[in-house]
Amino acid sequence: MARRPAVHQQGIQIAITLMSLLLITGTVIFRALEGWSWVDSFYFTGATLLTIGYGDLAPTTDLTKILVIVFGFLAIGTFLYSVSMIGAAVLERFEAFGWSPNLLNRDTSKNTEPTKQQ
Repeated sequence: MARRPAVHQQGIQIAITLMSLLLITGTVIFRALEGWSWVDSFYFTGATLLTIGYGDLAPTTDLTKILVIVFGFLAIGTFLYSVSMIGAAVLERFEAFGWSPNLLNRDTSKNTEPTKQQ
């Protein structure tokens, strides 16, 4: 099997870059449109990215309400992409050591009988 560590490494770097860009962009946008402090804007953006939604800060204009929806879709998509890239890199590391974490194709026909106590 051909190894592609550069591809997964590049994917992880892209994921980190995208998450950072979302965090910075969201902070700047909410600072400008809502008039929140930098800390509040960063906090709201982080909570939205992580889909926590404490509810202590909420958008007050129609524009920022729509932006939160768009921002949420971008954040969830980017997060799922990040998880898949990290999972692929971990799987590649397993395979590099000769381990096969292929849990879906395990042979379950062996040792299916319960052991008898003597």
